[in-house]
Amino acid sequence: LFRSNKFAFKVNFSFLTAQDWWATDYAQHAEEDPGQFNTNYNGINIYGDAIATTLDFDGIVGTPAGVLGREKIARTGYEEVDLIDYNTSSMKGSVGLNYNHWVAWDYEGNNNLLRWNVNSWMNFKNNWFGNIGFNYSPVRYSNSDLRGGPRLKKSTFVNFWNRISTDNRKKVVFGYSQGGGKGVDNSYNYYNIRPSIAYQPINSLRISLNPAYSINNDKLQFVENVAVGNDTKYINAKIEQRTLSMSLRINYTINPSLTIQYWGQPYISRGRYSNFKSVTNATANNFNDRFIQYNSNQLNFNALNNTYEVDENLDNNVDFEFSKPDFSFVEYRSNLVVRWEYIPGSEVFLVWSQGLTGNGDPNNSLLKNLDTQILGQKKENIFLIKATYRFRM
Repeated sequence: LFRSNKFAFKVNFSFLTAQDWWATDYAQHAEEDPGQFNTNYNGINIYGDAIATTLDFDGIVGTPAGVLGREKIARTGYEEVDLIDYNTSSMKGSVGLNYNHWVAWDYEGNNNLLRWNVNSWMNFKNNWFGNIGFNYSPVRYSNSDLRGGPRLKKSTFVNFWNRISTDNRKKVVFGYSQGGGKGVDNSYNYYNIRPSIAYQPINSLRISLNPAYSINNDKLQFVENVAVGNDTKYINAKIEQRTLSMSLRINYTINPSLTIQYWGQPYISRGRYSNFKSVTNATANNFNDRFIQYNSNQLNFNALNNTYEVDENLDNNVDFEFSKPDFSFVEYRSNLVVRWEYIPGSEVFLVWSQGLTGNGDPNNSLLKNLDTQILGQKKENIFLIKATYRFRM
């Protein structure tokens, strides 16, 4: 196996804004006559008013001396705010760009994988974070998909993923991620979404909720290997799979020595199969040349035994059969842990674990199986006590 990471590129970028202190003291200089409205006003943070002149109004008008008098007058100045921009801005960057590619061979020297990847991430001005990435795989083979069968060619595929999250310094933090991909020959596609929310009302308490939903459609999903005489039939089918889960996590720190943690998650995955086929030419370049698909005349469902009967040569005799693979897997897990550090380095853990595993009806919706298999069933309870003691040598 060989893996090669070829290229990484990173640019830092950030944007900073600030505002300087405003000078708002406009009092008269001490050596001058007090009063902002004096004709000889010379304010502390006033600019352009320092030059003054004495005007003889009697001389200007022609009246006898002393009638209008003389006055020292300064020009009107400018406040500092009229002359200075208090705003400060600094623009920098924080952007990352990676390029990778992977190549893999098996022990027989077969090239099983060629994949190119490019991805980028960035921090925004408001401290939000986002990333995005793409994969392209023109060469894909699997030595394990047929469970001991021949090496199987997988379709060329492209996929993407991205995530965005809000400022993690806030009490409430939201996040959203998604990913999807498909085979270029439409033999395969998937999509998933993962929203999240975290709430931290006080420093010692944090609550997070992480639901997830995924769609998986694959026209060449393994079902079963069936021995027929000296031959083996590698049965595959189209699967339509839907998966729903949601995890809840609560962390509460009473003090550095005493903490409480809870985690719980219901999980449901349902798969429905159709278009059954037998792989006959596993490495054919064309997708439809890799298998023979059974038609309605060759395939019969035996409801009594919950099996599919195959009459491959249409001689009205069952050549082989396999079990109906549809499933609805339901699981619930939770843990409540109380940790007490009774002396430095020595701890006691009290654990309450709940669990349930069941099989729902594949014909039902995900939410209905949630109701019947988790909410309506008795759960297993396990209680544990674990203690540690640190010896000093």
